[in-house]
Amino acid sequence: MTSAPRTGARGVIFDLDGVLVMSEHLWEEAWDEYARAFGYRWTADDTRRCQGLSVPEWGAYLAERTSRDPSAAAAAVIDSVAAAYDDGRVPLADGAAELVAAAAARVPVGLASSAPRRIIDTVMGTLGIGASFGTTVSSAEVARGKPSPD
Repeated sequence: MTSAPRTGARGVIFDLDGVLVMSEHLWEEAWDEYARAFGYRWTADDTRRCQGLSVPEWGAYLAERTSRDPSAAAAAVIDSVAAAYDDGRVPLADGAAELVAAAAARVPVGLASSAPRRIIDTVMGTLGIGASFGTTVSSAEVARGKPSPD
């Protein structure tokens, strides 16, 4: 095997949803299910507004529309998405394991995601890629989520 030319990169940071796992539909399904349970009709616009937000941000958005507690709303949605992972409904994206391994063979690899810690840890522990990552961070663990550089 020949090594790739050096690019000067000192590391690679991956995102989770939509990059390593195709799970964005699960978040939409969970938001919709929760909203419907409290009489709110979730729309594609709601999904667009919530994708990429941190858990506290989308939890507040969902709670505002359902007149519920933001923490309870977030917990219910996260439980739903975690159950999908536990049921094996979320495989790695095609080529993701190979891409992560190739990057990790050359430079340190990290993960920065809007996904909550529980989901990040589930992916790292169950989908066979966790050993490649030197660090992972959830947007709930930093002062500002996307698009800030935190």
